[in-house]
Amino acid sequence: MRGGWSICLSAAAVLLLTISSLWLLRRPPTLRPITAASRQSLTEQALKQARLSEAAYFHLIDNLAKLGEPVLDQSPSPLMANYREKLTILDAATSDLNDNLERNRLHARLSAELGSLYHEKQLTLQAVLRHAN
Repeated sequence: MRGGWSICLSAAAVLLLTISSLWLLRRPPTLRPITAASRQSLTEQALKQARLSEAAYFHLIDNLAKLGEPVLDQSPSPLMANYREKLTILDAATSDLNDNLERNRLHARLSAELGSLYHEKQLTLQAVLRHAN
């Protein structure tokens, strides 16, 4: 019973972070004159906020992975074996993208691909936890 609550809380935390990130990204900009200096400052602030949100999202998914590990390790079913393999491939791909991003942090396509991989990992882990219950 206790494990079920922690799974629900982790899933709720991931959902809350996703919703708040979307809200931050989609809210209308404030209307005020923008100078070159303030534009640079706003850009830096936006990048910092995006990186912090991204890091928090990735951290929550890694926590979700920790919750799923016992389920994956203890289940002999072919479905869980497929999920294990898929997660292994996703982890290798995210590691590779992280290495590439360290060399070029502003590469937007790599950042978007990394976000997509983490989203796919989240969906896979949620499926694992759903099948565990």
